[in-house]
Amino acid sequence: MGRHPPIAGLAVDNGVDPYARERGLYLKFSGAQPYWIDGDAVKIWRVAQNLVINAIKCTSSGGITVAWQDCGPDDADRWAIHVQDTGPGVPPEERYAFFQSFFRGRAPAGARVEGTGLGLAIAREFAEAHGGRISVVTRANGGHFRIILPRKSRRPMAEAA
Repeated sequence: MGRHPPIAGLAVDNGVDPYARERGLYLKFSGAQPYWIDGDAVKIWRVAQNLVINAIKCTSSGGITVAWQDCGPDDADRWAIHVQDTGPGVPPEERYAFFQSFFRGRAPAGARVEGTGLGLAIAREFAEAHGGRISVVTRANGGHFRIILPRKSRRPMAEAA
């Protein structure tokens, strides 16, 4: 625990970027300034990394953008990570089940859903353990997930894990 550097580096360093390139997808990272994590940075990085890997699995062309930003002038105590892809998006009927254990969304046409259905449930637990939340953002095209985090964790990870 403690203060840790921005989120983009670990995702690239741990093989996400080569995985995207192998599938012919772009992977972009953007943010106005570095956001430091006051808490268990590896767990927060895992949350973003899980979302990026899922986006890669569900995107057949185009790519994924990971952006971080302030939540706004009226909410200076929190910041957000957005993971957006050019895939088919999240069907409305699945949005509320996506973060439940063992839920595996419907496969895009011609694809197979890989995994156990635990990644997003674990991601939700890690975000909540830091006093944050994770959600599906409704949009017309592609998937869009948002992680909202306080600038400072509210609970020790040992207590939450």
